[in-house]
Amino acid sequence: RDSIRRMRIRFTSTISSSSPSRTRTDSNLCVVHNTTSRSRKVSTEIRPHISRRSGHVQASLMTHSAKLADSKSKATTGKSTDAPITVVAGNEAADLDSIACATAMAAILSVKGECCVPYVCVPRDDLPLRPDAQWLLEDAGVDAREAIVFADELDIHNLASEGRLKSLILVDHNAPAGPLAGLASNVSRVVDHHENSGTFASTDAVDVTIEMVGSCSTLVWGELEKAGIDDPALRRLLLGAVLLDTQNLGDGARHTNKDAQALASLAAEPALRPGETAAALYEELKRRRFDQSNLSARDLLRRDYKQWRMGAYEVGIASFGVPFQDACSLLDALGSFRDERGVDFLVCMSAFNDANSNFKRQLLLSGGKEPGVAESLKAMGLSLEEQGIGIQALDDGSEVNLNKSSDSDVLCFIQKDVKQSRKQIQPCLLKFFEQQQSV
Repeated sequence: RDSIRRMRIRFTSTISSSSPSRTRTDSNLCVVHNTTSRSRKVSTEIRPHISRRSGHVQASLMTHSAKLADSKSKATTGKSTDAPITVVAGNEAADLDSIACATAMAAILSVKGECCVPYVCVPRDDLPLRPDAQWLLEDAGVDAREAIVFADELDIHNLASEGRLKSLILVDHNAPAGPLAGLASNVSRVVDHHENSGTFASTDAVDVTIEMVGSCSTLVWGELEKAGIDDPALRRLLLGAVLLDTQNLGDGARHTNKDAQALASLAAEPALRPGETAAALYEELKRRRFDQSNLSARDLLRRDYKQWRMGAYEVGIASFGVPFQDACSLLDALGSFRDERGVDFLVCMSAFNDANSNFKRQLLLSGGKEPGVAESLKAMGLSLEEQGIGIQALDDGSEVNLNKSSDSDVLCFIQKDVKQSRKQIQPCLLKFFEQQQSV
């Protein structure tokens, strides 16, 4: 790399916890949190806890928003003589977890006196494609127009070339990609819950925290606690992200003791409305996230999209909440979307509740009609199975023939293990394509 610096990596196990059990018994909260056991659901009887812990900073959202808005103005229209900017960037999928983490971490740093902006790696016009995030920002009172920087509002490469980028902090990912590609030498810190990409070697001076928790917002909650910031709006953003990512500590999602601790703490503060429960907020967010019935096929593909270089190939993964059978124009859009993004292979992942309210996942592998693509897709599916991704061919007898497309070779599967999200699929695909390159 251009700049080789030292790195401190903290890999903290979250499979077990040494924290003692504790019982909160004040008048606003009546629930026992056993922090040494896993997978405990937060009681739906949780009510807002309106008292303040001693020593916590009483900073209002108005203060945070004003500071972030001022930093955004300096970042987007400032002069070279202005204070350098710290950018906190979520991943290129720009889901609720990434947006909440970037916003909260930027607010934490702004309280400490940094000129800092939260950065979302998609254009502003793409925010409505994330109705859960858009709604929660508005509901929490966060003005995204004033406080958050979107990809089409700031060229971070120009900021760096002008000497105005103090540092880049990555949250919810650990390798700069998309509009952040090529900025690894500017990264000073990483807070993430995905598998370590190895981008930052042990000689780099980057403070890296990678913990395999269910939600990155759980880790940022820890930073909020350390900073002593007791802001209901920031806590509501983080609470919503943890609820969605862990499915309210449900059996079908990955979560740890630390996620349970974060959820209990966040739900016990005035992040909830009077009379509102954590379960009710989760159901509202889930309803908004999965209501994608009015989105076009192209919008479905781009609403939660990530792309990687895997061996000799460009590979994209699109996630959405509509069963493949219900996305009738999906197959016709695959080829044009691959061309638009410049990828060789496009993988689609669908997560949804069926008619019986059972959580389901589907997987689609696609490539062009070039010679050898169909064989590569079959080998890809076999490799996923060999690596422990349980899949079976999708054939529901519907009128939509999911394996026929005019410009794409396609394979569709049902995922047997619904806990396996993109975080688990992506490393398996990377291993497959790297092996293909070495053959």
